[in-house]
Amino acid sequence: MFTEENVTMPNNQVDQRGNRSVFLWELRISGVMIFPWWLTSIALNFVNIYNYYFKLKKFKKCWNCLYNIYMNIGIATSVFTTPILCLALPFVCLQKPRVIRIYVPCLGLATLMEFMMAVVFTYEYPGISDVLRVWNNQRSMEFFEVNYKCCGVLGPDDYVAASMALPKTCYKNRSGLPKDIYTTGCSTQFFISEKIPYSEIASGIVRLVLILALILYYIILKWRSVPR
Repeated sequence: MFTEENVTMPNNQVDQRGNRSVFLWELRISGVMIFPWWLTSIALNFVNIYNYYFKLKKFKKCWNCLYNIYMNIGIATSVFTTPILCLALPFVCLQKPRVIRIYVPCLGLATLMEFMMAVVFTYEYPGISDVLRVWNNQRSMEFFEVNYKCCGVLGPDDYVAASMALPKTCYKNRSGLPKDIYTTGCSTQFFISEKIPYSEIASGIVRLVLILALILYYIILKWRSVPR
């Protein structure tokens, strides 16, 4: 004759199997949610590196420009973030709540740094310090005059005051014609990277969604690991 314990044991096993099945499906759904955001985040991270490098290459001809330092910081930030991002998928596969709990704040810190860089690059960068540095060290002003359609520090009169001939870069299309001369001084110009803030902001938003998906994954792992 069966006792009550013998009768209820199979039901408990069925419940455990059912809970296990639901748990596995929850993990799979969470994994599906995480993967596309993870992949997109890595792709955007490489886009950021490319944009920084492209801008740095453009400003390479600018002697000792402060803008180059900004670009190098941007590259360093994105390169630092790359291995952190690559660890997300392996950590998810491990299904260890403790590992995810440690990983998410690290990824959040990297995302915060990225947002800060986006804010910095959103503002216009005044070129006066770089222009004065180049002029005082008697370096060529060609980079500023060609890219920002300006002439001298405050205007063409700077060359006259310094007993220097006006360079062809002070003229539109280097024509040398008086009507094509640039009258604006290079110190009044502002530099801004149009492409970089957009890619940084997009990358940051995708990263935030990825963090939220990882937090959800952590909650599922933690909740299911509690004895019921």
